[in-house]
Amino acid sequence: MRFEDLTGRTFGFLTVIERDMAKKKTTKQTAWICECACGNRISVLAYNLKNGNSTSCGCQQRKKLSERSRKDLTGQVFGQLRVDAFLRTDKNGHSVFSCTCLRCGKKFETLGTSIIEHRTISCGCVCKENSAIGRQKVHDEAVELGTNIGKLKAKQAFKSNKTTGIRGVCYIKSQGEYRAYITFRRVRYMLKCSPNLEECVKARKEAEEQIFGNFLQWYEEYKKIKPPVEPEAKD
Repeated sequence: MRFEDLTGRTFGFLTVIERDMAKKKTTKQTAWICECACGNRISVLAYNLKNGNSTSCGCQQRKKLSERSRKDLTGQVFGQLRVDAFLRTDKNGHSVFSCTCLRCGKKFETLGTSIIEHRTISCGCVCKENSAIGRQKVHDEAVELGTNIGKLKAKQAFKSNKTTGIRGVCYIKSQGEYRAYITFRRVRYMLKCSPNLEECVKARKEAEEQIFGNFLQWYEEYKKIKPPVEPEAKD
């Protein structure tokens, strides 16, 4: 494709100054240094200039949003947020409103731009509640039937024993022997006691394959046919 020189041309509020040679080293697409009507300079891909995707440095979008935010939003409801009154204009020209959270009743202040863009829909209590619900759900799914499913699937999550550096195998100095054990559904099972470390390691690995492997296979099938929890009967 023949190279097209865009120097001096104007696209919306952008005037092309020169080719962006720094971008040429990192991308195959041609980019141009442009000066916006507001005086700011940015790098824009030629494709976005010619297709009208970029017509300013972003100042025009911010200007429109600022104008919208300066409108009287009093009495309007956005999510769990009710706008009570206009308070002031900040140093950037953005309107600040007094609001009430309809979820918990808390009074707070926020920018009109945040309200219009739906970045603020409550005093923050909705986000906290959703986060708490999400953390509990993750915990409930990870620890089910008395077993941490996540750890079984990611064996590296298990801690190695300090005396041997091997998971599920410890050394009892007073007895002069190694012991292999495994914990499953909150119950610890002793697998083997021997002065030979390799024998205990082998016993542990066999137990992992038999217990953890079979359980995970069963658990995947269990989830598919797991019956819904019936609500408790009310008197």
